[in-house]
Amino acid sequence: MTWRDATFVYDEGERHHEMLVACYVFAAGADTTAVPTEAELWQWMHARLATAEFFTRRVRRSPIDIDHPTLVPAPDLRLSEHVQLHEINGGWTALRDAISGIASRRIDLTRPPWELHALTGASDVLGLAEVTVLVLKVHHCAADGMELRRIEAALFADPDRATATAPGRPALPVETAARAFARSPRNLARFVRAVWRDSWSARTGTDNAVGAEQFDQHLVPAHDRPATRFNQPTSGRLSFDIGEFRLEDVLAARSVAPGATVNDVLLTIVGGALHRLLERDGETPDSSLAAMMPISLRLPDSHTGAGRGADCSGRAANQLVLGTVRLHSDIADPAARLSAVTQSSAAEKSRWLDPRSSRERARMAVAPAWLLSMRATMHRVTAPAATDRRLRNTMISNLPAPADDQNLDGAPLRAAFGVLPVVDGDRLRHLFSTSGDRLLLSVSADPEALSDIQGYLSLIREELAELRTHCIDHPVSVPQPS
Repeated sequence: MTWRDATFVYDEGERHHEMLVACYVFAAGADTTAVPTEAELWQWMHARLATAEFFTRRVRRSPIDIDHPTLVPAPDLRLSEHVQLHEINGGWTALRDAISGIASRRIDLTRPPWELHALTGASDVLGLAEVTVLVLKVHHCAADGMELRRIEAALFADPDRATATAPGRPALPVETAARAFARSPRNLARFVRAVWRDSWSARTGTDNAVGAEQFDQHLVPAHDRPATRFNQPTSGRLSFDIGEFRLEDVLAARSVAPGATVNDVLLTIVGGALHRLLERDGETPDSSLAAMMPISLRLPDSHTGAGRGADCSGRAANQLVLGTVRLHSDIADPAARLSAVTQSSAAEKSRWLDPRSSRERARMAVAPAWLLSMRATMHRVTAPAATDRRLRNTMISNLPAPADDQNLDGAPLRAAFGVLPVVDGDRLRHLFSTSGDRLLLSVSADPEALSDIQGYLSLIREELAELRTHCIDHPVSVPQPS
């Protein structure tokens, strides 16, 4: 694995589940095919095992983490351990509770790092009379959100294009251990050279490989955000719910601030709603909150058109960085807040895409595996105190829409959303997914920190409505293309 993928293995813990949970809602009815038995579901998945390498491989860690983990063939793959069918007799509440149970359980890394669950028999879900929902659970070491979009496009494509695969020859533990120890001297030498170059640049002020010039201090996020109840250790329980928004309203709200993106609007309305929620409960933050914002390195830079991930290995399953954006939640006026968020998010993206930032990430690429593993362990066992200032308060992510032509044996895909597991220090997470002419917001929370998710979603809707009203009251003239 690359260091990016390996860090998700090192970060895994009892209250820190590093995984992606994607839910796909297919319309079921008399004119479509269903998945009536578990055996047929296994057959369906067996025909698609070639879709992703990790479907037939397991994670193997090196002795004493002398090198990063490896994905090795798993010839003893049993689909019965990964693919399960669940009968749901009820509506959205029953379906939501079943998905919450699936999303709250850790992935067993002694087996290939994925699970597929089919939930059938649910009714009155997202405006559909009857649905079949597939829940794909993948460990983050094997894929990021953009890679999952590619995988799902292959999973739910025309069945004629599906092909089975056979796992390769199993690699014995002694083989992978021997290779890890053989690479160790070279890896250590690379790390020592990198540390020496950094030290030399610091002493001489020369612009060596890592560069002596640093970012302006005010551009680097500081651990100065107020602690909230959402930044305490998790109880180990998970609840989530879904809110729907008209994509038309979000697109229109962008015009309130020049240069604003859809993502900026989403950051703005969540920040405002979160501040109002805490204020209502007598926990008004003393300054602005901040959010973790994943930035994909797979996408082109909107300013230059060049690839963002120049420092990414082509074999990296995860090609992203975790930005921190100030939400300006202490600004009451939503239009002024959107303008401020637009500037802050643009500055954070520029910081991560700057060549100096790429050189900083290059240091991580040569760090010894045991050092990254030790660092992750220390982060888990040294939780900040309840009153400590934080780097960020919540997570807000946004995924593009899935392809339009996806289906499950003839049943068309009608909606897709995700569920983010809550972790220590981050007990409230948001994931926006585009589905046709609407945005679906999945809010994941520790029920001890937020018991009324629908009430919180109402606050987010009110924030969007205020932005939309400002757009109507203060229309912006948009030049038409010639």
